[in-house]
Formats: sequence, structure tokens, C-alpha cells
Amino acid sequence: MLPKLKARAITRAQRRLAPVMEPGETVLEVDICQGGSDLFQILSGRGPRVHVALSDRALYLIQRGGGTDRLPISEISDVDFKDRPDPNDLVASAVHAADRLARLVKVRLWDGTTVALMPLGRKAVATFGAELKERVPDRTVAEHRIDFGDGRGLRVFQQRGRPGSVGYDWNFVPDDGVEVHKEPLRALLDQRMRELMRAAGDPNAESPQP
Repeated sequence: MLPKLKARAITRAQRRLAPVMEPGETVLEVDICQGGSDLFQILSGRGPRVHVALSDRALYLIQRGGGTDRLPISEISDVDFKDRPDPNDLVASAVHAADRLARLVKVRLWDGTTVALMPLGRKAVATFGAELKERVPDRTVAEHRIDFGDGRGLRVFQQRGRPGSVGYDWNFVPDDGVEVHKEPLRALLDQRMRELMRAAGDPNAESPQP
């Protein structure tokens, strides 16, 4: 977007959102995307159109018809956004241009809600993505590996929890074919996870697990 057009768009968004913004809140970026939680609908080009405005305190999703969702930065736990590669890197640029998912912005809230946003335009990159990602930094503290033998196992991500919470958040990605919700791997995973948590100084290591 050209600088003058961008400045006008930001001014319009600031004026439109004034009734729902906090005193002193300022719009930083604006964009138009296809949005929602149905990824297939978005990738097929049938996602609902949404105007996106990023302020210094919240992400705003303005729906057709005037409805506005305000997502405070403090309520966002993770942002999945890939920056455009260096234009001098022709291979990376070609891969990025061919991968529609590379342009998708996924926003996850602390309550588990996920919103996907795809900027309009075949090669468009979300103008708000880099700024939003900077304001919601990666929560990953460390990545671990749990092996069950025969090369089987899973990756474990140790992440900072919600501000004010005790301990860490722990998420894992099993290797293909590893069913950790069935015995005997379920009991083994519980044991190994508690060992990891103790080593990390997480007080939740001794809490009953569901």
C-alpha cells in the first residue's frame, strides 16, 4: 500500500474504532483479509471478508455489516506469521510465492480460540503480521526430545505460560505412528514428562495429570 493511501486508511480506521478503543490507543496497521476458523474455506477463497486493524493494544476484526471483534494483545498467546524472504534469495522467494499457507496469519488466544487471516491478493503479505508477532513474542523457552526406543518418540515444547500463571505450558508433537494416548506409551509419557518438568523447576510436576 502506498504511504499516502496507508495513512488515509489508518486515519479512517482510527476514526471508525474510536468508540471501542481505550484512551490514547493508536492504530498502527490496516489490512483486508479473508478470515475465520475454517481453513479450507479460506484457502478456497470463500472465507468471509474482514477489515483488520492493529493498534498498540489490540487486534480489531471488522466484519461486513459493522460488527467488530476486539482481541487485546494481552489475550493473544501465539502468532504464526512468516516474513517475506529476502528478494535476493530467489529460491526462498519462489517457495514462499508458491505456498499459500506461508501467507496465512494464525492468531491463538489463551482460551484456545484460533483465528486464521489470509491477506487478499495472490501474492499479498499481511501488513500487520510482523508488528503483531513482535508484540506477541514466541513463548518457546526450550525444545526437548523424548525417545521411546526404536527411533520412536516426540518433540516437547516448553513454553512460558499466561502472565500470572504458575509454571510452564508443555506441548508435544509425536512422530508419525506414535500413539501416546494408549498404553503403555501413555504411562511412559507421563513419567518422562514429569522428569522434564522437575528438571525445568516447574512446580506443576507433582500435580495430578488428567
